[in-house]
Amino acid sequence: MNEIVNPFELINAKLSSIHDKLERLDEKIVEPKPTALPQEKLLTTKEVCRRLSISRVTVWSWEKKNILHPIRIGNMKRYKETDIEAIGKRKRNHG
Repeated sequence: MNEIVNPFELINAKLSSIHDKLERLDEKIVEPKPTALPQEKLLTTKEVCRRLSISRVTVWSWEKKNILHPIRIGNMKRYKETDIEAIGKRKRNHG
């Protein structure tokens, strides 16, 4: 009653079973939604001075008056481009 099994048929059956399981698993996978927000461009003090036509002393003064809000990265200061653009618009509107 010993049954002779073709090894290739056995391998083929196992591979088919694995393939079916992988397809079912693939149907369950949901693509993750992107969680990272696009990073905003940060400007140096020199770039802020150039864009707003102000001096470094004015940048420092505006920081003290809470007009500008620097972001510290190590010992460097950077400013959000959108914040600088908003200040530039206000500056142009008020003369």
